[in-house]
Amino acid sequence: MTHTGLTRRSVLRTTSALALPVLGAGALAACGDDDTGASGPVDMVFSAWGSPEEMKKADEFVAKFNAANSAAGKISMALTPVDSYKEKILTQLVGGNAPDIIAATDDFMAKLIESNAVVELGPLLDGADSKTKTSDFGAEAWGAAKTKDGRYFGITTDANPSLMWYNTKVLRTAGVAEEPSATFEAGKWTRDYFQNTIDKVVASGVKAFVVGSSWYDLYPWLTCFGGTVYQDGTFVAQDDATSVEALQWLVDLVKAKACYHVLNVPAGQGQDSLFMANNLAFTTEGRWVVPQYSKISSLETDVVHRPSVDGKMAVTATYTAFMTINKKAKNQDAAFKFLTEYGSVEGQTFRLGDGGVSVPSIKGADAVVTQGGYPKHAKYFTDAQTTAFPLPVEEARVPGLSAAIQRAFDEMFAKNGDAKTGLQAIAALANPAIEKGQLN
Repeated sequence: MTHTGLTRRSVLRTTSALALPVLGAGALAACGDDDTGASGPVDMVFSAWGSPEEMKKADEFVAKFNAANSAAGKISMALTPVDSYKEKILTQLVGGNAPDIIAATDDFMAKLIESNAVVELGPLLDGADSKTKTSDFGAEAWGAAKTKDGRYFGITTDANPSLMWYNTKVLRTAGVAEEPSATFEAGKWTRDYFQNTIDKVVASGVKAFVVGSSWYDLYPWLTCFGGTVYQDGTFVAQDDATSVEALQWLVDLVKAKACYHVLNVPAGQGQDSLFMANNLAFTTEGRWVVPQYSKISSLETDVVHRPSVDGKMAVTATYTAFMTINKKAKNQDAAFKFLTEYGSVEGQTFRLGDGGVSVPSIKGADAVVTQGGYPKHAKYFTDAQTTAFPLPVEEARVPGLSAAIQRAFDEMFAKNGDAKTGLQAIAALANPAIEKGQLN
């Protein structure tokens, strides 16, 4: 249930017009409300969104779980279009008819915690019956599901680190003799080498890649060269010379027409269609394109990490999907059993194998990513996940902040602006909002 592409990247970013009230906490028994104990079978609802491939595997898991746990009642999936997911769940929470088990992204997870709408899971996760111990996940997996004071309210069910997909045919036509993955393996995949590759591609009449403005697209271009975006809860990229210079490099590439910005790609096209038509050398995406790219026999492609200062693996961004439990779930024990099995090694192996479109978030399930051998260097996804960063919690905890920052980056690129000035404007927007916990 990770984000997949530009449409899904925009999901849950807008601040809902609905105000979710603080829902009464009540006295919890075994981390659940007293009135949620159930005697006998109780049917429950699991809300989710996702691509057809993801939902097919999730549905199969639900059916398998129901067959093995029929005495507890039946769990059914409530699928909601991604663009209306957050608003629908918020409406249901206000109305008291929300799903028992809720899938969420970082910013929505933070909203649910702030509103006291979901169960604190820490004691349950580290209990005897849990198949998803807190120690089974790396620090990068928690994001907004873990509060500042160290409490856990959800688990990550899968992830999607951002890598560079490259079009071998385009690169070969441009005179790039060695594939980027081989260059990386040789320790030569530096920014200078990458710039030389860009120059050859542009000289052949093809754009290098599409520069996006979302945190997932843009921040890795700063961190891969050693830049810093947030430090000690504060947006600091404007004062980090490496980040400023890296962003200016991107602005200049767009200005020189070596790259597209996401808002100026040809009408009716996106980076995927340009890439598949051999009109783009690279895309920066997750594993979600595997079903699409693998079906095109004429498309020669593989993945590589972004270039770095020393040619070694660069730190990148990762989308994370979470699962949590409604405090008013009809049977919190059964809901937790479903959650811990869905997110376990066995659950993630089942859901993400056989052409899955995400990367495991739990330790021990990495083998599913390399099943089938596509792309050739699929292992880079699991390697990247070990150090990848999710949506910064500073942005996740302030409704609408990430979207506002993205709009500011859009404006800067549209005006071919100065990176330092642009980052200063974003800092002036972000830091007061982070301090107050809300946008002005």
